[in-house]
Amino acid sequence: MKVTKLGVVVALKNVGLFLASYQVTGITSNPMQFVYSFVIFACVSIPSDLYLLNKAHETSGGEK
Repeated sequence: MKVTKLGVVVALKNVGLFLASYQVTGITSNPMQFVYSFVIFACVSIPSDLYLLNKAHETSGGEK
């Protein structure tokens, strides 16, 4: 699977949104809960973003 620039950008955007949502809500009670939820989110979100945008990139003609 080829990793595209757009896939990396969207994956980083989603990670940033996750971190921003924790910052905005002010959750500070349990740091281990944050780390656990962040790892689960990253393990699910990043590969799916990269895979889906790679498939979209292949069907649209791709970079030249």
